[in-house]
Amino acid sequence: MPTRHVVHIATAGVLALMLAVSAAAQTAPLKVSPRDKLTISVWNAGVKEESYSVEVIVDADGTFEYPTLGRVKAAGLTNRELEDSLKKELERDLVSPQVTIDVEQSANKKVTISGEVRSPGPYAFGGDFTIFDAVVRAGSPTEQAGDEAVIYRRATDGSTDEAGIRVDLYELMSNPSTKNNVRLQDGDYVVVPKSEPVFITGFVQTQGQYQIKRGTTVSQALALAGGITDRGARGRVKIQRKVEGKPKPKEIEVKDLDTELVEPGDTIVVPARIF
Repeated sequence: MPTRHVVHIATAGVLALMLAVSAAAQTAPLKVSPRDKLTISVWNAGVKEESYSVEVIVDADGTFEYPTLGRVKAAGLTNRELEDSLKKELERDLVSPQVTIDVEQSANKKVTISGEVRSPGPYAFGGDFTIFDAVVRAGSPTEQAGDEAVIYRRATDGSTDEAGIRVDLYELMSNPSTKNNVRLQDGDYVVVPKSEPVFITGFVQTQGQYQIKRGTTVSQALALAGGITDRGARGRVKIQRKVEGKPKPKEIEVKDLDTELVEPGDTIVVPARIF
């Protein structure tokens, strides 16, 4: 059975969006993450307080040990936010303290991405790293990629969540600023599965299976098969759609070829004309 693919060409708008987001990520304030090195300098009335000026490594739980204050939460904060937080705490002991914090984020964490991306493999990172960052680093999804990415994450006991975290890939690449853009953790494994094809049978030029993207209409899908033949009935096209938990597919009568949308796994049937 022949297989055809929809060639997925990113529009100028989508490319511009990806470039803009990538540039914004590079210029946005860095947020502290576990394993980051913090150089904390404290001045009191213009004099550096050596006992409060320290270098620390943020622990896996996102905190670090600081003189007189004990455990201090740092992960998720920018250096400015952490400076303000420490300053307020130190005002109990010091006169008008000034705090500066330098964050050193080394690429000591790793995620692996596989499946339908152009450059699968392991990627080292430091600081914040999202699913969007990972997909872009891996060269973006291929033409055969499905609409979801799945993040498999190890639990504290070393086991892996078999269900995974499912991310709407279509929405993510269209609008990476949404809550869909999950922050990845060290050791995460990301899979971009191949999309399930659509099957087209009956009176079309070339029967077979075809890869489609979300938003494809029946008319567009039929065009991939070369269109309906002279013997095909345009007004009686049907979709057979799998329904979870049911042995037989649901049959849908297509009223408008130009507005009815196709889903992965559908079978489009073009019957013969009645003469």
